[in-house]
Formats: sequence, C-alpha cells, structure tokens
Amino acid sequence: MSFLSKLFDNKEREKKPPPATPHLPAQPAQRRPHAVHIPYDTHLVAELDAEHQKLLALFTDISQSFAAGDMAHAAAGLRKFTSAIQAHLLTEQIGLYVYLEDVLTDSDSQQSRTKVYDIHHAMDTIGQTVLDFLNKYRLLDKKPELQATFGAELAGIGAALVERIKLEKTALYPMYDATAPAG
Repeated sequence: MSFLSKLFDNKEREKKPPPATPHLPAQPAQRRPHAVHIPYDTHLVAELDAEHQKLLALFTDISQSFAAGDMAHAAAGLRKFTSAIQAHLLTEQIGLYVYLEDVLTDSDSQQSRTKVYDIHHAMDTIGQTVLDFLNKYRLLDKKPELQATFGAELAGIGAALVERIKLEKTALYPMYDATAPAG
C-alpha cells in the first residue's frame, strides 16, 4: 500500500473494524486511581500552538528547499522536523491525551471522553505515518532515487499536519481549557 493511500484512504480502515471504544462505567467526578497524575498546565495550549507554528515553518522550509533542488538543506530540515515532531507528539501524548482521558471520568463527560479516545487513536495513526515518512526520507540528500516520490508524499504530510492541527484546536483545546481548576 502506498504512503498516501495509507494516510488518506479509508479502504484500509474499512477492512478492519474500528477499535472498540471501551464502555466506561459512570463514576463520580474524580480522577482514576493512578500512581501518577498529569497536572493541568495553564501554558500547555500556548506551548502546543507555538510548536505547531514551528512545525509548519520547518515544513515550509523543507518544501521550499526541495522545490529549489537543495536536497542537502531539505534533508537537514527533515532531521530538524523529526526532532521537533517527536518532542511535540510526546508532549501531546502525555500533556493532552493522557490528561484528558484521565480527568474526563464522570458520566457527564462520557461523550467527551469517547471523543478524546477516538481522536487520540486516529492521531496516533497519523503520527506513526508521519514518522514512517520521515524515516523513509531521512537520507534524501544521499539517495537520489528518493527524490522522485518525495514531493507528492511531502504534500500529503503537509495536508495531514494541517488537518491534525485544526482538529486539535477545534476539538481538544476547548475540552482541555474546560478542565482548568477553579481559582
């Protein structure tokens, strides 16, 4: 299966049933019992927004370098993008997704928790696809044969990145902000 079809084609997802959303019993408004709780971070959304801007700037630089035929600069940009996106995905994983899945435990939040769970797993798939892309093209400047498919796949990554950012801003950030402790 080609990279772009893996990223955008629903046929693969249609073959396999979606992962079952676990039925969560109604609980009082309290956090699940864990050894460690992720605290609410008043700066998280601003930090994630800043990281999104950095990722988009790096992506633009890679695209422009590739279009100009500067494979060395494009490959260097891919390495920077790889480091930045890995750090970003880790921050999102713990600070946003794990936090939201943890605090949204009361029965009034069941729909929100299910939404977070579903988005989280869809985003994990997109994140893995992006990381696979970055691994595939990490030697773009050393392997000229990679250049033939790079541009089209890069465009697909850009579209996925923009879509992911929009979804997080519209669906998850408001949920996160709504969980801010009073006071």
